[in-house]
Amino acid sequence: MPKGRKNNYNIAGWNIFAYVGEGEFVEVYTDYSMTFDCLKSADGKKGALLKKYSASTTDVVIPALVETGGVAYTVTVIGKPAFNGNTKITSVILPEGLETIDEYAFQKCTALKTVDLPSTLKEIGDYAFDNCGRLELVVSHIENPFAISENVFPVTNAKLNVPIGTTDLYEAAGWSKFFAMTLEGEILEK
Repeated sequence: MPKGRKNNYNIAGWNIFAYVGEGEFVEVYTDYSMTFDCLKSADGKKGALLKKYSASTTDVVIPALVETGGVAYTVTVIGKPAFNGNTKITSVILPEGLETIDEYAFQKCTALKTVDLPSTLKEIGDYAFDNCGRLELVVSHIENPFAISENVFPVTNAKLNVPIGTTDLYEAAGWSKFFAMTLEGEILEK
């Protein structure tokens, strides 16, 4: 769809699809465990949407870039069904460059304990981490946290680790209500 029209399409009911993307579809890229849609926007930016993770490893590191046909695409979106219902993963590190975690992306990842969010993240969809009741630690590198809805994370005994001096910003944006404790500073050991 044309750049800047995603919200209009979602309001019109297109959000029933796994992902409503902006830009020209270029190619599907698959490695042994991850499937990406590679897109090119009207302004020439090249982005990749992780649409499916199928391995059984417990510790997942999403790459910042995928390359296909000699062209590099920045991983910018974790799509709706990417991890939904995966009961094996215990930790996930999301790459710098990622901007969106779609709704339901990690829903029902019942073994998930640790999530590492990049500083570039701009949006987390509703129910993205719903039914992730074993969550223990969310490490966020976001300096200026955005508002999140009441349905993003389960209310748990998990800790939220944020950059120094940002606790009040996270509280104002609605993040703190999901976590038992908010800590500031770098985590030395996860």
